[in-house]
Amino acid sequence: MNHNLIITLFCSFTCLMFSQQEEPDAIALAEDQFQDSFYESLKQKGIENYDKAILSLQKCMEIDSLQPDVYYELGKNYFKRREFELSEKNYKKATELNPDNKWYWAGWLDVLLQTRQYADAEFVLNKLIAMDVHYQDELVSVYMYTHQYQNALDLINEMNDFLGKSERRTQIKSQILSMSAFKVNEKEPLLENIQKNPKEEVHYISLMNLYLQKGEVDEAFKVAQQLAEAIPNSEWSQVSLFKFYLDENNPIEAIKSMHKVLASSGIDHQIKHRIFNEFLIFTFKNPNFHPELEAATRYFLNDKEVFVMNEMAKFFHQKNDIQWASYYYEIASNQRPDHLETYLLWYPLLMTQNKVSLLAKSVTEALDLFPLQPELYFYAAWAQNQQNNFNQAIEFLEIGLDYILDSPTLEIQFYQQIVLSYEGLGDVVKKNKFLEKVKSLQTQ
Repeated sequence: MNHNLIITLFCSFTCLMFSQQEEPDAIALAEDQFQDSFYESLKQKGIENYDKAILSLQKCMEIDSLQPDVYYELGKNYFKRREFELSEKNYKKATELNPDNKWYWAGWLDVLLQTRQYADAEFVLNKLIAMDVHYQDELVSVYMYTHQYQNALDLINEMNDFLGKSERRTQIKSQILSMSAFKVNEKEPLLENIQKNPKEEVHYISLMNLYLQKGEVDEAFKVAQQLAEAIPNSEWSQVSLFKFYLDENNPIEAIKSMHKVLASSGIDHQIKHRIFNEFLIFTFKNPNFHPELEAATRYFLNDKEVFVMNEMAKFFHQKNDIQWASYYYEIASNQRPDHLETYLLWYPLLMTQNKVSLLAKSVTEALDLFPLQPELYFYAAWAQNQQNNFNQAIEFLEIGLDYILDSPTLEIQFYQQIVLSYEGLGDVVKKNKFLEKVKSLQTQ
């Protein structure tokens, strides 16, 4: 081959290659512009300026049209503006660019449910379920909207086996079973079998389960009472015996029956919750039985439907029994540190009880889990003010103020604590400045 030709081709290719490359500074500038525009869009969306947010995102697209997060954010902003067609188009594009991000699919699902596109919603839900099985609950709802009752029933039964029962699924199942096409008319034959064979437990259990499927818990209790009379040694008979002993003011025997019921794998959870709630009410009237009540909670440690310790605390809270409510909230916070409601209900009680050290310690740990929750910063600041740590209190308050959205009452509480902090520091000027802010908010 002609060597001059090779040299000529090489030089031409080299010149072409370098002519198509951008300077590093130009690339960095484009990246900075993209990032600035993207963060500007988030800021504008945060203050509900959706038009400006969309304009910033369109600038991002001009720089890089293959970033799925841009389309995802466009989907959100168009959704807020109720421009559902454009919202769906952008969510769909985001899933095409990154099909493994469940939040892109979840955004698209919101549009489809809002616009009642249930066939497409079913498709999207199947994608989501592959990533998170809890979306099966949404699929049950779609089946109900589209009258696919058998599919809904089959999925509910599958979820109950895999995830455990939930109150919502139980209600939907009862609704389906009450329909004429699904109604199982077993009541009369079961009653006849009980009359003919009163010593055969299976007929009582079948009848109780039938009542429970329909949500008729009281009727199931009546059958349990019949069973207790016919077969005193039955596990289910303990349900009736518990009520009998409690009514007869024999708590020791009632507690024995309660433990047998709660420990049984064959007794429905609705019955177990009913038994526990009755003992909870009994304990409120008879406080010396708190140790037995607390011992009974161990049966519910893995309960996926009800956080029993938290519900106990709320019960005593509603009864204005601050001591026991606070006690059980503390146990609940140790059992499930990620349960925000527990902290938000518990901390006002600690303030009332003036348990400053406990509040300061707990809220510091809670903030590690919920760093964007403004109420927690308020409680942390209150505890620091009580301990004369005024600068630390101010630090908590200044951070927390950034996270308050549309809550003038909470904002006033924050400024009142700031006033106390500066009063403690002897800074009259700043104290008066924030006192004016309090007065201004109170007059709005």
